[in-house]
Amino acid sequence: MPAPGPVRARNAWARNARTLMRRLRSVIMEIATYLVILALVLQYPLLESRIQKIQRRADRIERKLDLILGHLDIQVAEPGLEQVAALLREGKKIEAIKVYRQLTDAGLREAKEAVERMDVAAK
Repeated sequence: MPAPGPVRARNAWARNARTLMRRLRSVIMEIATYLVILALVLQYPLLESRIQKIQRRADRIERKLDLILGHLDIQVAEPGLEQVAALLREGKKIEAIKVYRQLTDAGLREAKEAVERMDVAAK
């Protein structure tokens, strides 16, 4: 039978080793989490530039489609824009722009241009 001193020393060493392993796993998981966050942060500008590129392309396509429809003299009424047309008839251009933005999620400039086109077409 081994002496009690060496057995206690081995058990203490095993407990210390297990504690050290748990701490090491915790540190590794924390580092992995930071690396994933860093990778996501570094990917954001790439995604943003791709989204902007797609938006510019969609804008170009929309302008071309508007030119084609104008050349063919085809009027396409967008759903829900009757309210905008009514506001224009009442002379409430700013309100019409606000409503157009709510209906279409357009930016201020785009909404202003669209409402002005509607106003010119109505006259």
